[in-house]
Amino acid sequence: MRICGVNLRLEFVAKNFKNCVSFFEFFTKIQRNLAKFAKTLTQILSPLSLAFFFVACGYLPTSKVASNVFSDKIYVYVSISQQDARNSIYIVDTVRELIINKLDKSPANKDEADESLYVNMQNLSFIPIIYDENGYVIAYKTRITLGFEAHFKDGHKEKITTSGDYDFAISPNSVISDSARFDAIRNASSEAFDEFVSIISMRGLKWQTSTN
Repeated sequence: MRICGVNLRLEFVAKNFKNCVSFFEFFTKIQRNLAKFAKTLTQILSPLSLAFFFVACGYLPTSKVASNVFSDKIYVYVSISQQDARNSIYIVDTVRELIINKLDKSPANKDEADESLYVNMQNLSFIPIIYDENGYVIAYKTRITLGFEAHFKDGHKEKITTSGDYDFAISPNSVISDSARFDAIRNASSEAFDEFVSIISMRGLKWQTSTN
């Protein structure tokens, strides 16, 4: 019986070993096929089309692509809402900061710029999301909607609307401080701006593809 038991165990090990070898061979074939696919792709696609492919797959930073879409000098105009002037001013500072840090561009005067970017705050809200045991709000969600209109030197225009969220905590039975408000608007605007960058980079690749 012991011998039979040993034989059974050996057969089990041998069978699983064959399975492992088969899996390894299968995995190796996949790697080879992927390598062949990548080589073929580079041969049949133009560099621009290949860049479009990699952006779509998430391999190329969209901020880099968007930076190439815009000229070095951009005129940035952020509309000041008469109904919400204080928060609009926060948007002005934030958008200019994002243009510099995320697009690596320098905001310029209108008469010096090659292209223009107009931004307006379409909606801003602070939504209570968490309450403590006494019913006081202890966390808010900031939600902002921004409208972008880009004017390019070739006469092309693009209108894009994006949104961003940001959650933050406050002390119970307190109001939102100016510093917390600014930080929340800045972070929510940054998320909305990232969405704008992603959209404009993809559209920019399409423009360049159609003109080549």
